[in-house]
Amino acid sequence: MRVENVTQFSVAPGPTYRFATFTPEKKGKPAKVAIWSYPNLTTPVTGKSFYQAEEMTTNWAPSGNSCIVFTSTTVDTSGKSYYGSTALHLLSADGSSDDYSVPLPKDGPVYDVKWCPDSNKAFFVVLSGMMPAQACLYNAKCEQLFLFGEAARNTISFAPSGRFMMLGGFGNLAGGMDFWDLNKKKKMGSNQANIPVGYDWSADSRYFIVSTTAPRMNVENGIQVFKYNGTGPVGNIAFEAGPVLFECVVKPAAFGTCASEASGEKRSEWRRASEHQPDASRDFPASRSFTHPSLVPLPSQVRSPTDLRARSAAERPLLPFRRRR
Repeated sequence: MRVENVTQFSVAPGPTYRFATFTPEKKGKPAKVAIWSYPNLTTPVTGKSFYQAEEMTTNWAPSGNSCIVFTSTTVDTSGKSYYGSTALHLLSADGSSDDYSVPLPKDGPVYDVKWCPDSNKAFFVVLSGMMPAQACLYNAKCEQLFLFGEAARNTISFAPSGRFMMLGGFGNLAGGMDFWDLNKKKKMGSNQANIPVGYDWSADSRYFIVSTTAPRMNVENGIQVFKYNGTGPVGNIAFEAGPVLFECVVKPAAFGTCASEASGEKRSEWRRASEHQPDASRDFPASRSFTHPSLVPLPSQVRSPTDLRARSAAERPLLPFRRRR
């Protein structure tokens, strides 16, 4: 197949072979997003044209049946924002429903949008509006189901189980976090992270891990561990004297093997392993020497300045030796 002037594309998850293509505005013609399905590559399944769209970011539903298209421009012609304009569109990848423009509860830029990772729950959350931003829950027909309230937040993070969600103010914000139970539509608690750079949930959805890493932050590197309801930190690992933390990786698990223990579904893999480890208690001790089993610090990720200098010297190319006459 051939798509003229295409600049971006995105492949859908799931068993079907679907992908989206984006053609930006050119010579007065509107931008266009089209969704294709293999093996029929002659005609797109659906498409949508619109103006004020220079770039596209796609957010596919876990099932691959729907796609949220996030368009943005560097210049806002209305003059309302210095950072340009943004818009959200929901497209049906299987052609079973109409295409929608996502109505925002508050005027302003879109900071983040995420689908629930549970494919059985077809809903997503959008964080938008001038600060303090408003978070809103939508169904697959773009109907607003619930408002989470206004706060200085710009990040959405779902737990793997799909039940819990964290709304955070990371980056240039102060690091505030709100933890929600989506089954009950209730905020469980709030907390404050110390200079968050990286973040992730444990595979069993019971813990939320925040890390401060280089090269963005070369000082106060460390890892904080919070419970699913925001209490803590129950674990705090600081890298103060010399070593630099470049990345913190949470050990993954095969899909369906770990469920949220807080919801009483079944015991997690970590709990089964901890029964044979006397030092691993239910809560993390506030000890620097303790390492959570789901945190996998790679030797190549934590290096002292001496190790870095030795590595750079070892990786220099060897020059041919020439005897002096």
